[in-house]
Amino acid sequence: MRLYLWHFFPTHIDEKEDGYWKLKFNKNEDLTCFDKEGMEYAYPPPRNIPMDFMKEVFPWFVSPDDRWAQTSEGGHKKMMPEWMWEMLIIDGQNKNRQFEEEADRVKKENDELLRLNEELIVKLKRSRSAVESLLAEKDQYL
Repeated sequence: MRLYLWHFFPTHIDEKEDGYWKLKFNKNEDLTCFDKEGMEYAYPPPRNIPMDFMKEVFPWFVSPDDRWAQTSEGGHKKMMPEWMWEMLIIDGQNKNRQFEEEADRVKKENDELLRLNEELIVKLKRSRSAVESLLAEKDQYL
């Protein structure tokens, strides 16, 4: 698994001289870190929204939506090129397809777990009745 600098809060990372980033963490030292909700951790907790990192560290970053929503000097709206619309549509379709595939996978896993659970319940009922009959036989001989 790879972790990138935007997975962490700016207070938990340092930029090194060579331009790379380093996580402020040493397992041999006591460390107290906090997340956005103020929860305390003994390690740098990851953030849930990488876009927040972009806003905090790179405030000049303008999202594509905002960039194309601006108006030009003459009051005319800037139009997003047709090819960019196509790319956004394809990207949206891919995200939907990935979501549907993941939902199908989870549904299959859940169905399999339910099937196994039902099998286990049947086996437990059979075992219980077998134990009860053995106990009844034992009582007959005593």
